[in-house]
Amino acid sequence: MARKIKESIREIVWKKYPQIKKKDNLFKGRYLDLQKIESKYYDGNTKLRRALIVSGFPNGVGRRKILTQFIVDKLTTNKSSAYTPLSIELFDGQSIEDFILQLNDCFLLCSKEDLLREIQGSKQRKLDLAIKLINYMAEKKEKLLIRDNGACVLSNGHICSWFEDILTSKEIQSQTLFFIASKCYPWSDIENRFPGLISVQIQPLIKEDIKVLFHAYSEEIHSLSIKEEDADYFINKFPGLPDQIFRCVDLIKEHNVGYAKKMLPTIIESGDRYILSLLDLFKDKHSHMQILILMSSFEFISYDLLKKHLKVLLILMTFCKIFIDIQYMNLLVAIISTLD
Repeated sequence: MARKIKESIREIVWKKYPQIKKKDNLFKGRYLDLQKIESKYYDGNTKLRRALIVSGFPNGVGRRKILTQFIVDKLTTNKSSAYTPLSIELFDGQSIEDFILQLNDCFLLCSKEDLLREIQGSKQRKLDLAIKLINYMAEKKEKLLIRDNGACVLSNGHICSWFEDILTSKEIQSQTLFFIASKCYPWSDIENRFPGLISVQIQPLIKEDIKVLFHAYSEEIHSLSIKEEDADYFINKFPGLPDQIFRCVDLIKEHNVGYAKKMLPTIIESGDRYILSLLDLFKDKHSHMQILILMSSFEFISYDLLKKHLKVLLILMTFCKIFIDIQYMNLLVAIISTLD
C-alpha cells in the first residue's frame, strides 16, 4: 500500500512539474553498457537467472541508475511509469540478519517481535526466514535493488557465504530477483561458479558519452544553450561521473558559465574524496599500501593482468623487499611491464 501511495505521489509531482519527470527519466551515455546487460541476460534461459551484479568505482559512476533503467525498461513493463524497484543498502560486515530486517521493512510481513526472535535462531532458521521473505517478494512481482558496500560482494571479489546460500537455494522461485549495485568487483569467473548470476562492470563515462549527457541535461532539462567552446571546456575536464556533470550544469543554470568554471575544481575534488575513502581502508596495512604505490606507477594496469600474475607479483615484491622499502620499484615495474 505504501509503495502504491508513493508511486501516486510521484505521478502527481511529475504531472505538476514535468521537468522533474524528465530529470528522473534521463538516461544518456550508457547504451553500450545497457546492451551488454541485456545481451547477457537474454543469452540463455532467463528463468535460471537469480541475480544481476553491476560493479564499478568510484561511487557516483552510475551503478544504480543503469540497474534501475534495465529493471524498468525490460522487466517491469506492466508497472506504473512511476515504478521504482524495492531498495535496501548493506555495508561491509553486515549479515543475513540485516538483510532480513531491511527486506521485512519493505513488506512488514513479520512483526518486529517475531522477527527479532527468529533471527536469533540457527543459520538454517535464518536462511528459511530470508527465503520466506524473498518468495513473498517474488509473488508480489517485485525486484530488489541492493546498494552493496562490501556485504554481498566482498572486497576480495568473492560472494559472502550467506548470500551464496540464497543464490544457490532451490526453495526460491525461478526468476531474477536481486539487482546488486556493488562497489566491489567480483572475480571474473564468478558467472562460472554461479550460473544463475550475471556480472557486468562499468567504468566512468568516456568523453563521447560525457558530451552526450552534458548536452542532454543542459538542453532537455534546463533548456540551456551553451556555447560549444564553453561546453568543450567542461567536457574535457570531467572525469566521467554523471553526478558531477549534473552539478556543473545546475550551477550554470542557477548562476552562469563563469561561476561554474570557477567552481569546477571543487566539483571534481568531490570525486577525488571517493578515492581517498578507498585509501583510508588500507592506511594501516603497510603491504596493501605498497601494492597501491606500485600500481600507481603505471598509467594503466588491467584487472586481468593483476589476477593472472598476482602470485608472481607477490613473490617478486617479497624478493625485492618492497615491504621494507621501495628502492627496487623501478626493477619491479620493468618486470611487470613485460607481462601480458
